[in-house]
Amino acid sequence: MFKIKNVPNFASNTKKWFDILNDVKIKKEYKIYSGILLFTGCRCSEGLSVRREDFSINGNPIVRLPVLKKRVSTFRIVPIPYILYDLAMNSNFEKFNFTRRTAYRVIKRIFNCNPHALRHSFALSFLEMTKNIAKTQQVLGHSSINTTANYLLYKNVEIYDDIIKMQKIFLEEALR
Repeated sequence: MFKIKNVPNFASNTKKWFDILNDVKIKKEYKIYSGILLFTGCRCSEGLSVRREDFSINGNPIVRLPVLKKRVSTFRIVPIPYILYDLAMNSNFEKFNFTRRTAYRVIKRIFNCNPHALRHSFALSFLEMTKNIAKTQQVLGHSSINTTANYLLYKNVEIYDDIIKMQKIFLEEALR
């Protein structure tokens, strides 16, 4: 399993992404790519394989992500913010013309982490919000719930806090 020591905060990454939108030194395709990784939680290679035609179904701001880990050609549909959709549609973007190595450098420069850390950041925020590991599994495209459960390893402190809360509740009820 790929271990990430410090999972970046989704909210602070979102702010960093908005900060680079007006930066003329950063190419539009880098802004689009980093937005796809940030807002969909996709794998680096899945993000690189996105094309312009994958951005809309019936005018809705979504991105159709190819699931590259499976042997059969499948896709998953993930909604994206209108600002990312507009950025992609109002540019001459057709497909990403850079390597995984360049992708890694771009993400490192913008977010100061590797691309997979953005996936973990997205997954943990989604899991925190929904409290539903099955939904998180579906959004990330994991074939096994055990893979998704690995993301919980980074939430140990909060899990311990929840256990303590639960224990206090049961102890208080038992002492009544």
